[in-house]
Amino acid sequence: MISAGNDIVSFAETNPVRTKQPAFYKKFLTDAEVKRYHLLPTGAMLFEHYVWLLWSAKEAAFKFLQRHNPLLVFSPSRFIVDNIIAPTKADGWIGSVTYTNIKFGFHSVLNNDFVHTVIDLSTENTTPYRAEKRIATSTLADQSSSVRAFCLDQIATLFPEDDFKILKTPDGIPVLRSESSGLSYPLSLSHHGNYIAYSFCI
Repeated sequence: MISAGNDIVSFAETNPVRTKQPAFYKKFLTDAEVKRYHLLPTGAMLFEHYVWLLWSAKEAAFKFLQRHNPLLVFSPSRFIVDNIIAPTKADGWIGSVTYTNIKFGFHSVLNNDFVHTVIDLSTENTTPYRAEKRIATSTLADQSSSVRAFCLDQIATLFPEDDFKILKTPDGIPVLRSESSGLSYPLSLSHHGNYIAYSFCI
């Protein structure tokens, strides 16, 4: 299945006290997912960060699937994070999330400011690209224009011989279109607060 999915959460836009309350996190985390936190190495991450990492994995998987099923409704508790592994180096968290019988691998970059999760898109024939960035303002218009400009600037650096444009499918899902080949590639854009991010695979 060819697609793209990523999600970023800015911790400055969240409420740590509320996030740690069962009445809040049990709306989208299963009991098994909550228990999995206690299996992580002691002090590996704050519980409120864990909650938002799992949220971002579920949201990224939803975006990945939505490209193929535009009528899909996001129901976080149906996307189950069934594995999560602490980083051994500075390479981020990895894990898997399952929706019905479809399992996705994911990779998350986590720090004190944000968590950015990308569904693993790599195959033997493609190369995945991802990046995140802080922007000065957080209005919806600035987020939307900034993430598109950020993505296109990065692509121009990677493929200076080509010209890419960001378009949308009839269902409103973003794609990268190569002007030289006419081919389109799945693209996922995300933003939250002062952070923007993208992922794609070519």
